Amino acid sequence: MRARSVVAFIAVFSVGCSALLGVKDIYLDEDGTPGGDGSADGTLGDGGPNNPDGTVLPDGNVTCNADLQTDPKNCGRCGRDCLGAACTAGRCDPIVLASGLTNPSGLWLTADKVYITTGPHHATPPAGKILELGKTAGVAPKQIRGGQVEPWGLFIDGTTLYWADSDYTNNNTDRHGGIWKCTLPACATETLVVAAEWPVNPILVDGVIYIPEANASQFSRVLLNGQQQYVVLTGGSAPLNIAADKTHVYGTATATSLYRAFLDGGGEEPVGPQATPIGSPPPYDIAIPGDIKLDNDRYYYSYSWTDETDGGRVVSRSKANVAGPLLEYGVGSGNTRPRGIALDNTYIYWTNWGTNVGNISNSDGDVRACPKAGCPASGPIILAKDLAKPYHIAVDDTAVYVSLYTSTDQATGQILKIAKP
Repeated sequence: MRARSVVAFIAVFSVGCSALLGVKDIYLDEDGTPGGDGSADGTLGDGGPNNPDGTVLPDGNVTCNADLQTDPKNCGRCGRDCLGAACTAGRCDPIVLASGLTNPSGLWLTADKVYITTGPHHATPPAGKILELGKTAGVAPKQIRGGQVEPWGLFIDGTTLYWADSDYTNNNTDRHGGIWKCTLPACATETLVVAAEWPVNPILVDGVIYIPEANASQFSRVLLNGQQQYVVLTGGSAPLNIAADKTHVYGTATATSLYRAFLDGGGEEPVGPQATPIGSPPPYDIAIPGDIKLDNDRYYYSYSWTDETDGGRVVSRSKANVAGPLLEYGVGSGNTRPRGIALDNTYIYWTNWGTNVGNISNSDGDVRACPKAGCPASGPIILAKDLAKPYHIAVDDTAVYVSLYTSTDQATGQILKIAKP
């Protein structure tokens, strides 16, 4: 059976139209939490720690004597630095780290670099690439490896770069792809680690590689040396994203959307929404997987449906109580095809893919954030908007990094850097 393109899978479920509704820009309190009574003269609400060049008012509020709508050093709140970008209407403008990319997918951050996979899929000759970017604008992307068929996701362990690529004919007769590696910085030679059936978005946890195999309806695990490979999750079609902790592996796929098993592959159970949401008649017939991320206590995931009238959901749930209540981020705020998720100690960040006309983006996607404890009544923080298919997302101490997929096999994609809230 010919393996299916991951791009085709995404394109199938990216048709439809819905609008962003009722999302307001908000100020942030000085302690970084949303929902304060900030105003354009720089006075903020909850009396958080004082900005170095500001003063504490008698009522405990903080002022930095700045226009929070336009000051790039105090954008939206005192002390929020836009990292060299302009401040527009209280929001830091995105910084373009790279443009003219084809199908940018996957993001991996080091202290000073960003690594991505890109490329037109199944070109003749193969034209996929692994690229290295600087974290500052104006640095040309460096090609680490070329000649890939369909690279989709990567990670780095020490000085070794690992990535997923598909449809290599030299793997073996029953596997259409694999996980490959090379040694940084030169990456002069690539080596097959393990064969896999259309692998996408691999991750590394405690020395083990976890692999969604998109054309095999399974998730597998393997040691870094390629040994001891076995299936840890089955069921569901088109596996897309995976996460793991000390006890369980979690995977997103269509039909079941999200399920988990013990690390040894036993005790498989659904832990997310099923194909038909409760109370919703057809055509809510297929759950479209987004992303899955974990912290110590909860799992966070995104999903939508073939019929995008409902827009999609970004939610979390206690790992200790998978039948317990869901915490939803951005209820009624116009999430539209939510895709990637990233976490830090305080916030959940996610991308909304937006709507299309055919394969052409309406450029109505956005990047959002909320405290992990829940969004305020004023709604999510909109970090960037009017974007063409924002997809993968990653964060470091100061910034959020996002890939714009734009249109399949068109050299119009970008990598953006946005100051954290």
